Amino acid sequence: MSEGLTKAQKKNLRKRQNKKKQQQDAAGDGNQTKVVEENIPMKEPVTILKEKLADAKTAGDHKLAAKLRQDIWVLLDVNSGLHLKMLK
Repeated sequence: MSEGLTKAQKKNLRKRQNKKKQQQDAAGDGNQTKVVEENIPMKEPVTILKEKLADAKTAGDHKLAAKLRQDIWVLLDVNSGLHLKMLK
């Protein structure tokens, strides 16, 4: 394979082969790690916002409660198919 190549070409070929081998080794290291998947039930975004709204109400944070109410309204509107661009 390296017959008929100049000294510089052989050197460059070795460099490319070494670099490719290092990249493969690095990719191989990532494959050897184990990924543990946990079955964590995901909550709906509306549910999360409603929980935060309840916390804000109990804490007496009226600004945060107003913002969360608005976020819930927007999220519900988007889920129902109503887009904000249509309102403007």
